[in-house]
Amino acid sequence: MAGLAPGKAAELLQQSSRLIRELPEVERVFGKIGRAESATDPAPLTMIETVVRLKPRSAWRPGMDREALIAELDRRVRLPGLVNAWVQPIRARIEMQATGVRTALAVRLSGRGPRPARGAGRAGRGGAGRAAGHPRRLRRAQRRRALSRARS
Repeated sequence: MAGLAPGKAAELLQQSSRLIRELPEVERVFGKIGRAESATDPAPLTMIETVVRLKPRSAWRPGMDREALIAELDRRVRLPGLVNAWVQPIRARIEMQATGVRTALAVRLSGRGPRPARGAGRAGRGGAGRAAGHPRRLRRAQRRRALSRARS
């Protein structure tokens, strides 16, 4: 969600916090949007981070464990444009510092960019074919596919 407005970011944070707070195992929810821009810990406004404090396990529903809780949170907190990563705060911070990636799994692609399909001839270099193969549109399509795969 590049270029996310501060008001919309705050709205998404409130929605996700409200959904998380509905679980009986949750004691407290607090979140933040982005961080101060610094060389040691840059985070854009589009980075929404929520910390969930759980009640003691003795207060959890019968049969509920960490995996079941994460699965239920994943089902509940499905907001357009957001990808959930349920990790311990210190682990998330270490992974971000080491790799610059905000989730446990990331794929980095490098190279010259997409090539026109074989047999496309000149259609890939001009006219309507050029608009369809524009790198920005391709990246958007790739992100949409990755988000739909992550949610399923």
